[in-house]
Parts: sequence; C-alpha cells; structure tokens
Amino acid sequence: MNKGILWVVAVTGFIVTAISGVSPLRAEMNLSEGRWETIMEMTMEGMPFKLPTTVATQCITRENAVPKGSDKQSNCKVLSQNITGNTVTWKVRCVEKDMINEGEGEVTYSGGSYSGKMFMTMTGKKGATKNMNIKMSGRRVGDCTEQDRKDRDKLKAQIDQAKAGQEDYEAKISRAEEIAKLTVPEDGPGACLLSDPACEGKSGTLNLQDGQWEITEEGTTATKDTSATKATKGKSSARDGQKMVYAPANTQTTTRCLLNQDALSYSQEQNCVKEKKRGGDRITWNYTCGHPGATIEEKGGIVYNGNTYSGVKIVKTNSQGTEITSHTRLSGRRMGDGNCLALHMDTSTKRKGNAESSKPAEAEPDNTQNPVRTFKKIFGF
Repeated sequence: MNKGILWVVAVTGFIVTAISGVSPLRAEMNLSEGRWETIMEMTMEGMPFKLPTTVATQCITRENAVPKGSDKQSNCKVLSQNITGNTVTWKVRCVEKDMINEGEGEVTYSGGSYSGKMFMTMTGKKGATKNMNIKMSGRRVGDCTEQDRKDRDKLKAQIDQAKAGQEDYEAKISRAEEIAKLTVPEDGPGACLLSDPACEGKSGTLNLQDGQWEITEEGTTATKDTSATKATKGKSSARDGQKMVYAPANTQTTTRCLLNQDALSYSQEQNCVKEKKRGGDRITWNYTCGHPGATIEEKGGIVYNGNTYSGVKIVKTNSQGTEITSHTRLSGRRMGDGNCLALHMDTSTKRKGNAESSKPAEAEPDNTQNPVRTFKKIFGF
C-alpha cells in the first residue's frame, strides 16, 4: 500500500476519538439533533493524486456535536476547545503506531447542516512531516436510534481508555527525553586501558562486592532521517531542523551473578575497534564497529560503589540515511550472596582439580628460563 494512503488511514482514525471527546456545547447552539452524514475531502502536500473522500454517519447532539470521519480509534488527547456562537474550534494530538498527528479544526452549524475544516501535521517515525487539509460538510439525515446510544456509550469507554493510554505514553516520552539528556561518566583518575597488563596492578581492587545483583536498564531510542544533503551556501535542505523522534521509555530488570572479574574482563570484538578503561572505581568504554552498510558507535561508563552502581550507555547506529541513537540508564544493587559465590568457588575448584589430575608429574620448572610458564602460573591459564 502506498505510504501516503497509510497516512490517510491513520488520519481518518485519528479524527474519531480526538474530536468526539470535547465538552458539551451550549444549549443555544443552532443544531438540530439527530443522525448526521459527514463528508470529508482531503488534500495532502506532495501527493500526485486526489485522496479518496470519506463519508460517515453519526448521532450528533449538543453533548456530542463534533463530527467524526470513520469508526477507527486512536490514542488522542484534546488539547483545547472553544465555542463561539454556532462554531466549535479544537486542537488535538494523537499517536498512531509510529506516527504523531497534531491538528486543529472548526465546524459551524446552521440548523440541519454544517461546514468546517481541519489542518493537520503528521510526523513519521524518522522525523519527516506531512501536512493535510480537510474540508468538512454535513447534513442531518434522520433521528438517532437506541443503537446510537449504545454506540455512544461504547465510544465513551474507548475514549476514556485512549486518554489513559495517551497519558501513559506522554509520561514515557517525557521520561525518554530525560534519559536522552544523561551523559556518560568521564574517565576516572589515572585511567588505564584494561588491555594493558599493567593496568590491574596500577588501579588495585574495584569497589564491587561479588554476589547476586539486580540489574536495571532504563532506555529509549531516538530516530532521525539523515538522508538529505547538508545545506550549502545559505540554502536549507527540506529536512533541516527535523525533530528527533523518541520511543517511549522502557525498563528491563534482571537478576544475575556479578563478580569483580566481570567488570574487569576485556575482549577485542571482531570488526570492532574497542577501548575499555579503568580509573579508580570507574569503568568506561568506547568502540566503533563497521558492518556492510552500517556503522555502530558506542560509549558508556559505570561508577561502582560497593553494593550499588550507576552509569550511562549511548549507542549510535548509522545505516542507509537513518540515524538511531539508543540511550540507556544503567543501575544495579547487590541482593546478597545467593548461590553465586559457592558456585564460583565450586567451578574454580573443579577446574583447578581437573587440570591438576590430568597434568603429568614433572620436575619444578626453571621459570627464569621460561617466563611464559611464570605468567601461566600466576594467572591460571
């Protein structure tokens, strides 16, 4: 299906809940209550063809006097509404999957008919925007029925649910924007690369107590379209100034065994240039990975405080004109010993026992002549 049509489908559903949730109108409004037919003619910028006209019917009363365009539902919130004489104006904001729709409209009643208009701006998941103009007209075609009353009650329940969902969404978006402002901790004092064998002796023991830990990651992703060329000679690209679109914040909590050596482990990942540093009770890292058609850049840091830790991780992925940045707040707290320490000791003992039992008897080596064996003996490999 054409992308423009998908936007239209979302829009017609968007109008329903948004404008059906306005407050009761004044009794003096020149409106003949009953069943009304609504016609919406839509035009969208950049569309090479005419959009289909939408026709719908509804029971309009003074308590529910804003016309709707279809029977689809969206998570919408009426930002404001005003009544002047026979004219109702409103502003709404709705979320439809990966799309944010903001609009304003007005209708004016003349007994058994009305005319009106809406203007809407739609923002896609990559930050691209489209504008739509909607011409509205309506006429009374009969009386309301008992089914209309049931439909109104059902719609009210759906509106209440949509409002609750919208409030939850907005709270998560607000939290996502807060998380995106967090910065990665700076390197600790005297930071050294963990890939340097001398780093362990230089920094001493990390302030991390082994045991069972509760690990929490609270994060969001921000998406931006970067496909347009940059502005040159004072001319702005059509995509310049596009909004960064945030996903609602989400939280994941897990429980795991966390040992000092886990934080201090180091490995060079394939296709990645990686640096991991230790400075005081801080671990910081950054790396860049190159893949066909995409690059990934990550930086992060954690500050350990014995039984707790906190940190931030930021991952930026550039691929085919899209920039996706993942922001994550890291935190942890020690829950106790659990069976982590016993399991770790048991595993270490078994590993050591198996190595000794399979090892043939031999004379004590001359480590001054073979320094490699010295390192093996010290580090256990």
